[in-house]
Amino acid sequence: MPIVEKFKALSCETRYNIYNLLRQRQMSIEEISKLTNLKPITVRHHISELERSGLVCKRLNRFSLVGRPSVVYGVNSDILETSLTTRNYAFLQKIFFTSIQDFFKDSNKLLEFYNFMAQQLAHTLLSGFNIKEFSNWDLKDLKERVFLERFQEYAPMPEIVEETADSFTIRLYTCPFLEHNLPFFDSICRILSDVYIAEIAKRIGFIDILIMNRRSEDKPFCEFKVSLKKSKTV
Repeated sequence: MPIVEKFKALSCETRYNIYNLLRQRQMSIEEISKLTNLKPITVRHHISELERSGLVCKRLNRFSLVGRPSVVYGVNSDILETSLTTRNYAFLQKIFFTSIQDFFKDSNKLLEFYNFMAQQLAHTLLSGFNIKEFSNWDLKDLKERVFLERFQEYAPMPEIVEETADSFTIRLYTCPFLEHNLPFFDSICRILSDVYIAEIAKRIGFIDILIMNRRSEDKPFCEFKVSLKKSKTV
């Protein structure tokens, strides 16, 4: 589909808003309807236009609670989103992080800020889930719904490289901080990843997460192992 058709599809504000919702996660017609206050038949019309342009595609949700798998919609992973915008905020991002580093001259204050930022990242990753339901999930649910589906929002190449009955190892080949060549990348990576991973494990409750490799250590990927706590495996 020509790129002009994609711009035409997004020229409608309603379709643009629906597209941005689907960039966050896969959703059903009913979910989109509730979030946009549009009737389902109206949502279907806009989804059809986004499908026709190639921006959105239909998928089966295997985690439907009853009956057959439900139909959900998500952003077409074959579409490079960078082709839909010419904005580049890398320079502003560098200024932002450099200013933070300069502002918090006290290293303890800087560490406190990064800890807060990592907690916010973990909160965002798990937003939309009822944390109480995690106790009813198995490792496969967690892998598919959190560590693969959600991670694709900011790391589009997650890969499971090893999997057993009580653990799996996941690799992330991209990093927004590294790709934008942000100053102090090493310290940002080390502090954020440690707190971020620990916060995710704490909120989910029944897993341990071990960081195996980091991009900041001149590795070609970030890699960590997610394993069930012994109390969960019994």
